[in-house]
Amino acid sequence: SLGLLYTQAVGLHPLTTLKVKQWAKASRGRLPVEREAGEEQGGERFVLWEDMEGDAEQEARVRWPSLKKPERAIEKLVRTYGGKVCLLRDLVRHSLVFDKAAELVQCVEAIVGDKDVRIVEAKNRLRQDYDAWKTAGYRDVHLNLLLTSPLAEKLGINTHVFELQLQLVPFAERKSAGGHKRYVHFRNALCL
Repeated sequence: SLGLLYTQAVGLHPLTTLKVKQWAKASRGRLPVEREAGEEQGGERFVLWEDMEGDAEQEARVRWPSLKKPERAIEKLVRTYGGKVCLLRDLVRHSLVFDKAAELVQCVEAIVGDKDVRIVEAKNRLRQDYDAWKTAGYRDVHLNLLLTSPLAEKLGINTHVFELQLQLVPFAERKSAGGHKRYVHFRNALCL
């Protein structure tokens, strides 16, 4: 049921946040942060996790994603999954941003080597032959993951799939500078 999925998501979110921090540290991953008072406004700002780690004031500026809103989850269930709740894999979602493709690859390697995680699905939308029209020009490496740690198993959340988007800075900047809003319009137009 959708209610059970949300209950699992509430327990899973803080554990996946810890994992994202570990992977960011292992690969020079960046996270979106709130701008400081007086700082020039503009597009999204992404800061290396290693530059913030251990500084409570800096860590508090990270813009961690919230759970997917129930309205959007229901819309997705109806439009895309024919009401099959088991196919909804992004109530818990995170993203990491990288300056270089080599850092993104390093993150994928860290995830592959993580004994507490299993990759369920991977989409490499950075491939040269990827048809970016499908995503309105947006590109990333999109992973669906399971947290399989003993704690996740004990909490009964080891079967809940979560999403991780690995992005390069130029795509992340476009997504946050109104790009996601344009994508939503594009997606909705396709559903008409």
